[in-house]
Amino acid sequence: MPSVRFLLLFGLLASPVPAGQLLPMASEEQTAFVRRVIALPREITFTNLVRVKRPEVVVRAELPDSPVAAQARLELVERLGLTQPAGADGGFEIRLQVGGEASVPLRGLKNANQACRIVPRGAGRGLDLVALEPVGLLYGVRTLGQLVRTQGDALEIPLVTMTDWPELADRGLWGVDAFNCLPWLAERKINYVEQIAAVQVDPATRRATARPKPGHEPLLELGPKLGIQFVPVVLHLEQLENKGVFEAYPNLRGKGVGRPGVVCYSQPQFAEVLADWLVELSRLPHVREVDVWLAENLGGQGGCRCDDCRKVDRSVLELRTVLRAWKLAQGRAGALGLRVLTSEETYRSHPLLLPEIPPEVKLWYYHSLLTYTARKEPMIRGEIARLAQGQWVGVCPSVVAYVGFPQPFSSAPFMHYRMREFADKKLQGILGYPSPRVALARFNLEAMAEWAWNPNGRSPREFALSFAARNGLPPETFADWAERHGAVSWDVYGSDWPGGEQRRQPGPVAELLLAGKLPPFGEVKWGLYGCPWGQIKSAEQLEQDVQASAQALPLARQLGSEEFLQETLVVDGYIQSLHALSNLRKLVKSGTVAAAQKEAARKEFARYTAALQQAGAALVAWERAVTGAEAPSLVRKPVEKLEEMIREMDKTAAAALK
Repeated sequence: MPSVRFLLLFGLLASPVPAGQLLPMASEEQTAFVRRVIALPREITFTNLVRVKRPEVVVRAELPDSPVAAQARLELVERLGLTQPAGADGGFEIRLQVGGEASVPLRGLKNANQACRIVPRGAGRGLDLVALEPVGLLYGVRTLGQLVRTQGDALEIPLVTMTDWPELADRGLWGVDAFNCLPWLAERKINYVEQIAAVQVDPATRRATARPKPGHEPLLELGPKLGIQFVPVVLHLEQLENKGVFEAYPNLRGKGVGRPGVVCYSQPQFAEVLADWLVELSRLPHVREVDVWLAENLGGQGGCRCDDCRKVDRSVLELRTVLRAWKLAQGRAGALGLRVLTSEETYRSHPLLLPEIPPEVKLWYYHSLLTYTARKEPMIRGEIARLAQGQWVGVCPSVVAYVGFPQPFSSAPFMHYRMREFADKKLQGILGYPSPRVALARFNLEAMAEWAWNPNGRSPREFALSFAARNGLPPETFADWAERHGAVSWDVYGSDWPGGEQRRQPGPVAELLLAGKLPPFGEVKWGLYGCPWGQIKSAEQLEQDVQASAQALPLARQLGSEEFLQETLVVDGYIQSLHALSNLRKLVKSGTVAAAQKEAARKEFARYTAALQQAGAALVAWERAVTGAEAPSLVRKPVEKLEEMIREMDKTAAAALK
């Protein structure tokens, strides 16, 4: 691990006499300790290990009046299982400090407000945790808490010298059930959550209101204590039907276009409405910024075609309206930060749009077909990449296989590839989308947290070893499994298989097979649609994936985890179905199979069907293993799609073999 320096000091250190028992630490023991930490600290040096009784440990804190600082002290006391009051005498002292001379070395670090130092104090007498701001101290406490090991009624506390800071300032999620998972997210130093607000205009009074949706209260109450910033969202601006906007202001409805939701931005009232929403949201406790999502999908019809709107690019006009509303809101609510999120609708306008974004406005880059993908290709390009060199830019990617089509996807290579690109291109935030639930994406989310903090620390295998150590799995076996399975699953989902079948691009594979129109290996239609093997470049690569999956299956059975076993069976079913499809392409010619090859074709048709049946059954079992659900719920749609694909292939088989 390149970011960890091991220093072995055998024997006792000089006086004064340390509290508890001072023990040496061999390198393998230090490795075991640091594997428990997420993310790997930037700089950490181990010396000795102190074994000390809990009553001999005391926490002292001189902290500012801050809920985050109070949480840091509370978490440390709870993690160590301490009961004595703060002022009690103890033999091993842990001191928490915000600011002061000891924090000066942190000032030059990237995202220094989140940085922390841990320094041994005296000769085995304690540790000092120092930060510039309370949130940095909170992160240091979590790192120390993950390092400490319990042995009966004693604590084993490694004496470390650590300096740590994150690469990306904002490491967050939007949507799903993130609001119910705040402690889990906070433990992994995820510090940002967005949720769509409920916005409305009363048609009778024209009063505009905005508030969090029911159930999102933890983001306002618990999130700030845990160091998680909540930013409410005004949803894509073409999705305002049934919000009362057009009933209150009929003149705001776009002219000359039949698609509902199109706004006439040349009318001044919309900026006033949006400003009202921003002001309402800014009054929520601890809310410092609001995110406005630009229009996402106008169905190719464009914007309002009134004489004034036609003079300006639609997306530029929309952005100018948002900025005008923000300035109005600032005049009434004081300091209020703004973020805007792009979309596929704004994509073609980026050369015009991006130069109009002020440096103080933060930009989230999103495009449902380019950022919600598992394809192995760069995501940050062109104008977005250039803007990120000088302004605040973050990205809104999917961290799952597909959005709206739940699949198990635990791939350290995939997440490492993504996060390294974001760090290398100087992005400052990630707004991941773990559709449809946090629990179904926990491996990839932990990998996101790992490399958003320290992109140059652990390798994918080292991350898998760490994940296993923190989750009670056999580390080497799990790492062997993760290397094989992670590569295969990335090839499968990076090829839009089987999720691409729901888009019908380039068409149902059963029909394409019969018509002799299956695309070649590696083809991604229009740079968007890779089904069925856009990331698999050759027959040799497909064979390698089949072999790797065959090796992953027995490893999965050794893990003792139903979740990862069923995930392996799902992906194995998919790669086997692709292999059968590839073989069938050689056998089905001009809609038929030669007599001498019919038996071979029957076997491949049967293999295709059996593989998808295996995947469907394992999908149901995987959901049950993760959520405890007795019947398919979240995976119902993909299971039904697999059944449809089997029926379609049965028809092709009947036609080709007659």
